[in-house]
Amino acid sequence: MSKITIVIASPRSGTSVEIVAQIQDAVQRIGSVVISDFEDARPRHAEAIVVVDGWGSTLLLRTAEHCQRYFESAVLLAIMNESSCTVSEVLDSGFDHCARWPIPPVEVAAWLRAALRRIDKSHNVAEIRLDALNLRVQCRGVEASLTRGQFGVLSELLRQPQRWVTSKELLAVNPGVRAHDTTQIRNHILALRRKLGTEAWRIRWHRSLGYFFDVSQPTAIAPVVRTKRGQKR
Repeated sequence: MSKITIVIASPRSGTSVEIVAQIQDAVQRIGSVVISDFEDARPRHAEAIVVVDGWGSTLLLRTAEHCQRYFESAVLLAIMNESSCTVSEVLDSGFDHCARWPIPPVEVAAWLRAALRRIDKSHNVAEIRLDALNLRVQCRGVEASLTRGQFGVLSELLRQPQRWVTSKELLAVNPGVRAHDTTQIRNHILALRRKLGTEAWRIRWHRSLGYFFDVSQPTAIAPVVRTKRGQKR
């Protein structure tokens, strides 16, 4: 079963149709591929977005803004076909990488794999490592499988360490969860704490603030020493 979601965004007409087909064939081994023009139906979640010359009448330079609004943590790749934009303009607009067509589709797949590996490393703390391609977490040498929802919650908390993250923000990165269904988020948190074992203390909760991932070093707690009379000292 596919582990991550890759969106290929482009107009549904013109020369981009053939380009999309070639890219889809190359990247479908990495994860499930969704073809979208962002007009009829916009996917709720994605780890990577490949944009082919923008869509509709929207300029390529504005597509990064749309992608960052709806897919904040996804990696963004621009494939320029007929666009007159320069590479520097595309990168400055918010894309992580861009290339001009024709480009071997296998290079597109290789770049996506490399980008996802870099994200995995940036999300990791010393004791916890995430594997986005296989939906697994390694905690102090012990591996555990995660559901897509659990992975989305944990990766979002790791992306924003030492910051309170609201349930609404965590709902936004969970595909298939109904809006305002915070019960599912709580269930994901409980499952993650079990799978993190001795590192479960890193995920904190506050009723009015949300969830917090603590990346500080644990503080050793001095044992309580009692006198013969049972008094603490």
